[in-house]
Amino acid sequence: MARVLVTRPEPDASMTAASLRRRGHVPLVLPLSAVGGIEADWPQAGTVDVVAVTSANALRHASPARLEALLDLPCHCVGERTSAAARQAGFSDIDIASGYGQDMARRMVARFSSGTRVLYLCGRVRHDAFEAGLAAARLDCTPVETYETVFPAPDTTTVQELCAGGPPDVALAYSARGADALAALAERDEIAPLF
Repeated sequence: MARVLVTRPEPDASMTAASLRRRGHVPLVLPLSAVGGIEADWPQAGTVDVVAVTSANALRHASPARLEALLDLPCHCVGERTSAAARQAGFSDIDIASGYGQDMARRMVARFSSGTRVLYLCGRVRHDAFEAGLAAARLDCTPVETYETVFPAPDTTTVQELCAGGPPDVALAYSARGADALAALAERDEIAPLF
């Protein structure tokens, strides 16, 4: 049984914690990031041929009214969680890529011709591999940023109380920026002994 530090934002942190408990581990939930919706500039629905999503958060924070106008279009998603969010939003023609954005780009390039207009629901901070993959094949990609991730530093007391039963055996980081936030936390003088 491992003590596992879960650093992802809510609501995903609680889902990960429940999964860890079912497996006999002790989750220590300490979100090192938070996700919030932002106002987005959307293209007209008639100017889009296909929707692409690399994160469930992009759908969680998208305008339901704007999404409604797109529900008849094919929706390409990375991973099961994102595709589940697409189904919940009302999409029915869903293609699921495993892995990363570049994997989805390859699938879309194989399916769609040059000039296809892709509406990409995404976060403010993202990797460029998906967009670069589409651009290389001359698919027209319009990113619509529906959320942003911030990394507020937890206070020392919260971390000390969380680790009062002993240090974590494992820490889960979900992105490069999340790993940087975890490293910065572990380097604090008053917290370093807990790691």
